[in-house]
Amino acid sequence: MSDDQYHGVLGHSGGLSGQATGGRKLSPRSVRKAYVILSQVLGHAVKSRRLGANPAVGVPLPKAVPTDHVYLDDMEVEALANAAGVYRVFILLLAYTGLRWDEASA
Repeated sequence: MSDDQYHGVLGHSGGLSGQATGGRKLSPRSVRKAYVILSQVLGHAVKSRRLGANPAVGVPLPKAVPTDHVYLDDMEVEALANAAGVYRVFILLLAYTGLRWDEASA
């Protein structure tokens, strides 16, 4: 792999963490997701012998920033459920059982 290939991928991932469409910065998590997709595409190109090596291997990525979880108290859950109208019971099910959306809607 040439230095140009490596620096091209590095520049691409660095560009993602810089400016996104609309002038907003992408979060480190979004940059990492985009990198995974790019790396998989390039990996497939290596397997199909269109590239000799995956230039995305070893590219430094921004550190993921841990976020604080926000939990609703009982009064907030009740207010949300009441505001949900016909979905009141569904909101209460999600809030008090810990089911995820796909589990509860299945």
